[in-house]
Amino acid sequence: MNEGIDMRRIGSMIKQKLFWVLTYIITPVILMFLYITFLATPIYQKSTQILVSQSEESQRSHLDVQTIQADLQLINTYSTIILSPRILIQVQENLNLNYTLDELSNMIEVRNANNSQVIDLVVNNSDPRAAEEIADLTAKVFAEEISEIMRVDNVTILTEAQYSGTGQPIRPQRVVMMVLSLFVGICLAFAYIFIKLILQKTFVDTDELEKMLDMPLLGGISSFPEEITFQNREKKNSDPSQKDKNSDYSIITEQFKLVRASIDFSRRNQNMKTIMVTSPESGTGKSTITLNLAVTYAQRGERTLVIDADMRRPTLHKQLSKNNDNGLSNVVLGEENLENCIHNIVLKDCELSFLSSGPLPINPNDLLDSHQMVKLLTGIKEQYDVILIDTPPINVVSDALVLSNLCDGSILACRYQKTVKKKALEAVKKLRLSGGKIIGVIFNGTNDSDEYYY
Repeated sequence: MNEGIDMRRIGSMIKQKLFWVLTYIITPVILMFLYITFLATPIYQKSTQILVSQSEESQRSHLDVQTIQADLQLINTYSTIILSPRILIQVQENLNLNYTLDELSNMIEVRNANNSQVIDLVVNNSDPRAAEEIADLTAKVFAEEISEIMRVDNVTILTEAQYSGTGQPIRPQRVVMMVLSLFVGICLAFAYIFIKLILQKTFVDTDELEKMLDMPLLGGISSFPEEITFQNREKKNSDPSQKDKNSDYSIITEQFKLVRASIDFSRRNQNMKTIMVTSPESGTGKSTITLNLAVTYAQRGERTLVIDADMRRPTLHKQLSKNNDNGLSNVVLGEENLENCIHNIVLKDCELSFLSSGPLPINPNDLLDSHQMVKLLTGIKEQYDVILIDTPPINVVSDALVLSNLCDGSILACRYQKTVKKKALEAVKKLRLSGGKIIGVIFNGTNDSDEYYY
C-alpha cells in the first residue's frame, strides 16, 4: 500500500491541473516583462581611464618591493581622492547637477585592474549623457587637483568616457531576468503539483488506486456529461448515427466489456454467480455500474438478474422506470412469490430480469441477515447464470457486510476525485474482515477514454 509520489502520478496531476500549471509558469514571466518594460529604470555605464605614472624618484631608484608597494599605495590614495568632496563639489557645480555628494559618490566606482597603474573611473546613471559628462569631468578635475595636492604631474587621461560593452543598459539584464522568471515559474508550478499530490485525499490515478487498496483493478469507466441510463441506451440504439466507434456510448460499452472480462477471470475456476456491488461512500455511481454491467452479461446470452438490495435509498427502479410496490423485502418476508416481483427488462439487443428493493422495511439489516435471504439466494442460483446485487455504501451501513458473506464475490466501486482514500481503505478492511471473496475494484468517472481505442 505504498503511497509514494511517482512520475506517473506527477504526470497525471500535471495533465489534470494543466491550466494552473501554465498559469504558475507564465505569470512570473509576464510580471517580469511588465516590470522591465514599464517600471525598471535602465542604468547606463560609461568609463574613462587614468594613467598614474611613476614618480621621478621611483624611476631613478631600483625597483624593489618597497618601491612597488609605494606605487600601489599611491594608486589607492588617488582612488580615495577621486571620491573626495574636493573633486565631487567641482563636478557638481560645473555640471549643475541636482544630486547630493553621497548620491554622486555612489554613482562613481574607482577600479584598479590587476594592480596596474591604470585607474578605471566608471559612472552608472540612468541618463547616458549625464554618465559621460560626469566621467569626463571627474577625470579632468582630478588631474588638475592632484598636481596642486601632491605637487606632482603624473596623471594622464588615457581614454575619455565611452559606452561599456555594446552600449545597452547594464541593468536590468533583460535576458537573464526573463530566464530567471521562467525558472521561478517552473519551480512554482512543480511546488503546486507536489503540494496537490501531498494534500490529495481522493483517488485520481488507477495505479495508485490498485496499489493502495491492494486488490485487482477490474477496469475504469469514463465520465461523460450524460448519464448512461437505460432510457438513453434505448435512444442511442435506435439512432444508427450514435453507434460511431468514438461516441460516448461505444466507449462506455467497451469499457464495461473489459470489466466483464476481468470479472470472468475470477469466475472461470469458481462457481461464482452472485456478485455484490458496493462502494465506500455514496455518489460513486455503483448503481449505474451494476445496471450496465448486467447488460453486458445479458448481451452475451447469459440469464442475468439485477437485485436492488439497497433497502434504505433504492434507485434502480427509477433508472428502469419500474414501480417499487413489490420487491425483495416482500419476498424475504414471505409476503409475495419471487415470480410475482420480477420485472422483465426488454432492451433492443438483450433481456434481463430485475428485482427491486420493495417497500422499505424497518430493519433492513436483519432482513438481509436472515435464513429467508440465504434461501432466496440459493434458489435463484438455479434460475440465473449471473446475479448482480446493488447494496448500500459499506462505510455508511452494515448491509453490504452481511451480503458479502452471502454472495460469491464482491466488487468495490470507487469514483475519480470523489472517493476518499481513507474511506476506501476502511471499506477494503471491512470486506476482508467479513471473510467474503473480493473480486476487485472498478474506477468510475475516469478521463482515460482514449486508452481504449487506437
